[in-house]
Amino acid sequence: MAYDLANWKQYGPLNRTHIDSFMARWKNYGFHLQSMIMIYQNKWYYPFHSAWNHTQITKDQYEAGITLWVEATQYYFQSASHNIEFPDSFFFLSDQDQGWCGGDRCPMPALAITKRGNGSMELLSPFMVASEHPLYNYPMELKHDKAFFNGRPNWGASTKTFNGTNYWSRAFMANLSMREPDRVHAALIGEQAWFPGGLKSEGDVSLKNHARWKYVMNLDGVTYAGRLSRLMHTDSVLLKEESIWYEFFTRAMKEGVHYLPIFKTGPEDVLDVMREWGNRTLELKRIAWNTQQFARRYLCPRARMLYFRRLLEEYNHMFFSDGVNHMKQFIEDVLVPIIHARAAGDMKKTYMDIVPYDPAHPHGPAR
Repeated sequence: MAYDLANWKQYGPLNRTHIDSFMARWKNYGFHLQSMIMIYQNKWYYPFHSAWNHTQITKDQYEAGITLWVEATQYYFQSASHNIEFPDSFFFLSDQDQGWCGGDRCPMPALAITKRGNGSMELLSPFMVASEHPLYNYPMELKHDKAFFNGRPNWGASTKTFNGTNYWSRAFMANLSMREPDRVHAALIGEQAWFPGGLKSEGDVSLKNHARWKYVMNLDGVTYAGRLSRLMHTDSVLLKEESIWYEFFTRAMKEGVHYLPIFKTGPEDVLDVMREWGNRTLELKRIAWNTQQFARRYLCPRARMLYFRRLLEEYNHMFFSDGVNHMKQFIEDVLVPIIHARAAGDMKKTYMDIVPYDPAHPHGPAR
């Protein structure tokens, strides 16, 4: 979190002007109004959405036309709010998997589930989809002695370049599996055209069955790989692709303590890692145990919500100067009156002429 906050010190303290500038930048993009959220008196609101007072009933279903990534955070917020007090706040929670800020996109910080490098301006927030898992254990001596991956091909912003050649890690590993079947089993789901000559998967593999493999690989997806925190619940050794994409917790992970790096020095370095570590059974068990304990302590829903609360506290503090809490002032002067109007049936009260987004009108806000 400290890295994210440090990027904004040169712009602080922030005030109402920064909020107004952000809203002016994005007010006409109706779909993104679902990402503008207010927490007030420990309740969650969408002040610029037709479902302004939506309550999320499930943790894994789209409701009210709001993207699941946002709704999942609301679901766990609702569960946590019974015994955790969250600060009043207004924030933008990105629904994208490649950050949000860039150029003039962020006059104030945006919260995001991933970002590209420490220098990116987003504040990393926990991804809450599929965040509940038990620990999965299987005797190390009985595990398949291979590096395992099962998933879809990667594309988009996740290429790696070695000696002037670009590689997609998942497609390359699927091909390496055909050449080194005794060491690597990386099977891909989908059309073979995405990974010609590579190992094709027969279907999804449960997280429980991932634990049957001595090594599990986390390979970047379109951007980052959302499976990382899930793999960490197994007692297999985590082989993590060296990545430019960060999640809220990844900078706390240590090489050789929580994972072994691959796709770092070359596309086939997974074979070198397995040769170097293959007979160091006690050390591998220690790494697997460290990874599981990290997941148990820091990646359960409650821990993620505690991080989320701390993030909002630090974010709000950026708007405090000269004895004035500009965030609180904006909420009380602008947003609370809008919420009161909505509760009275008035959908026209607004700010900056923003019309509440209605998912029944996907090509523009309802008028």
